Amino acid sequence: MNASTPWGLPTDSNLQTELDRVVDGAIAKVVEQKVSGAHEGRSWLQDRRSLRLGRASEADQRAIESLFEKLPISLSGLDVVYDRSPDFFALLKARGSASAAITARLTEPYGSSRDLLGLGSISVREGFYNQTAVRVAQLGDLRVLLSRSTARVWRQLYNQLLKDVSGELGVESFLTAIVGDNTAALRSLVTRRRSDFLYEPLGRLRLLGIFGRWSFLGKSQIRFDSRRVAVGAVAEPEFQEFYVRRATTLRHGWTQIPNVGTAIVLKNQRGEIRAVARLVSPDSMKRLRIQNMNFSTRAVLQALRATGGPELKVGASLSTNYLSWVSFDSELTPVERRHVLIELIEACLEDDRLVTNFVSREASGSEASRRRVLIVPDTVGLSLRELGGRFHFSTPVELFEVRPDSESRAPDLRNQPIHDIGFEMSLL
Repeated sequence: MNASTPWGLPTDSNLQTELDRVVDGAIAKVVEQKVSGAHEGRSWLQDRRSLRLGRASEADQRAIESLFEKLPISLSGLDVVYDRSPDFFALLKARGSASAAITARLTEPYGSSRDLLGLGSISVREGFYNQTAVRVAQLGDLRVLLSRSTARVWRQLYNQLLKDVSGELGVESFLTAIVGDNTAALRSLVTRRRSDFLYEPLGRLRLLGIFGRWSFLGKSQIRFDSRRVAVGAVAEPEFQEFYVRRATTLRHGWTQIPNVGTAIVLKNQRGEIRAVARLVSPDSMKRLRIQNMNFSTRAVLQALRATGGPELKVGASLSTNYLSWVSFDSELTPVERRHVLIELIEACLEDDRLVTNFVSREASGSEASRRRVLIVPDTVGLSLRELGGRFHFSTPVELFEVRPDSESRAPDLRNQPIHDIGFEMSLL
């Protein structure tokens, strides 16, 4: 029997059962492997006995939160923790019709059996690949406390999982993203020399976090015309029609039409649709909490506070809205795409219909309301001038496609533009 995830993506109970079986089987294969040879005075078999691998459950919620605390994400001038309370698995279910997470921890007496050394997740759904609807998967939530005695075991587990999910569940393509300077992830999986799987870079985008509707350098140089923006129920049919037409050309495009949040349609003066998007808030599933900030960022924020800017300090939580499912008219030039993206941003920050949605979860004028931040996937390379001087943070996000080293079926799409990849920042 199928149900619905918090964001409307159908849950496939049969696929979930199969995914659970495959994940458990991959774990068992790695645990049972008899690898001999000494490493720092201990055999790999000994390391495997001290490292307990398992499929995550609700009982692991607190341990997962603790691991996220230990491994914050570095943005420009800010270190933030992804707060996935009270239900870590809710976001996984929004990513796919079936999902699972794997944990690694030490057994007694080698360390605390409560603390996690590693975490990784996988979500499977139907998606477009090479203009065909197939099963695709997203790999995420990679957090690894590396040690030389456990890194190899973790890599072998990851490889085994991908091999079995690909072979037994028919997943054609795995997409993953690495945010900022997550060097542990890069070192653990992407840059290793010998692997059964290849991490093929698809490109880099910027995650932009734009605060409030204030500016200290004046407005954007790109004109915003609210008459060309359709929002909400009136925009829904046009969003759906446009997205259905574009989704087949996207790498990992969604076969399920997104229906969460508020639909936005941007038209030109002739009434032709130039781009569509949705403004969504994943606050119920994830929030950003500031763990640290550097001196220069702290100084800028203190100065801006006096001009009505948000009070951002260590420990503060950021309530977020994401500009999601952004899809451009395929005929737009690179310059036109930059203009269009700015207009979408301005709509979210200036159009009263969207501003109301942007702050509706908080009392007007409250500190929580003023700490709301608009998260934008910048695939077009916006400049500071185009952003109109708005204070923002940014960090690079690298996208990779993971495939077996021996895989020959995968089409060569490495030259596909980054904005034609169906990756959703709101689900990261």
